[in-house]
Amino acid sequence: QEVNLASCALKEVTLIESFANLVRLKLARTPLTNIDGLRYCIHIATLNLSHNRLGACVVGKVFEAMPLLESLSLEANGIVSIAALQLNVGKLKFLNLKANDIAKVDGLDRVPQLREILLDKNKLRAIDRESLLFVPHLRELYCEENAIKTIEGVHVAVQLQKLSFASNRIA
Repeated sequence: QEVNLASCALKEVTLIESFANLVRLKLARTPLTNIDGLRYCIHIATLNLSHNRLGACVVGKVFEAMPLLESLSLEANGIVSIAALQLNVGKLKFLNLKANDIAKVDGLDRVPQLREILLDKNKLRAIDRESLLFVPHLRELYCEENAIKTIEGVHVAVQLQKLSFASNRIA
């Protein structure tokens, strides 16, 4: 049910059909540029794709095939836009997007169950009014080490319990 292929020299995921019943998969620190093969892993609940090269990929279609996905880590992948990921994962509760090149919090309208999002070390300048509108269950928001000056959109996250904006430019 669990496979760890971290730090392997994989560039793409193939022949994974025989592991269709996987629940947890770790593919961190590999030079992955393509994850299309993961669409056969429909039982995955936890997926760690940190420190890869997925920034230019449209990965949303792959995640749509994972209806049980609750935890997704895409840390350090060169991602520039959350919206471009085309996330459509109804059960997703945890999303790690640390250390990417994200400049705007958008594209969260199809992850309504999101409880925690990590956006530390990106290129954020603001949390706009619409940023968190579609994640009503958000409890934890981490946006440390960005260039954030304004957080006017935080007020819509009424269930927020933990909020971190350390090392930003908020005045």
